Amino acid sequence: MPAAERKAVIARVFGKAGAGLSIGRIHCGAGDYSRRFYTYDDVADDVKLEHFSIDPDRAEVMPVIREAMAENPDLFLFSSTWSPPGWMKTPDNATLCGGHLREDRIPVYADYLVRFFRAYGEAGLPIRAFTVQNEPQAYQMYNSPTCLVPAETEAKVIDAIMPRIKEAKLDV
Repeated sequence: MPAAERKAVIARVFGKAGAGLSIGRIHCGAGDYSRRFYTYDDVADDVKLEHFSIDPDRAEVMPVIREAMAENPDLFLFSSTWSPPGWMKTPDNATLCGGHLREDRIPVYADYLVRFFRAYGEAGLPIRAFTVQNEPQAYQMYNSPTCLVPAETEAKVIDAIMPRIKEAKLDV
């Protein structure tokens, strides 16, 4: 979208003279309308997250969020993950479409999410809330990042991530 058109749309959606929306949901990694499917660490079995990077969002996603925040400085950002990295899913090293979150990967998934929150905050885009999984019962094998995460597993992710959020002193 041309910059002038995008600015006008953002003003209509987030501006005080427009709809004045004050909450924005962003995806953690690729969502179903992303140009390509990616996560912030697509290197297989990188349990130390040595290759973690939000760089895929820097060119297109983050500038638009900044424009929305310029229109509404009180914009409350929350995030959802469409899929954790494939190497955190079953079957082993599943693609981003389909699969289940591996329970043995919950600790590293919690670390991954905390790194995402921290990296976005350091970039001036504070994530204030999150959902563990977008559409946790959706299973689309070919056309969208998805991951089956039953309620019991979501609870385990929350139990793993909350102490990490507190330790990192994040306001999420």
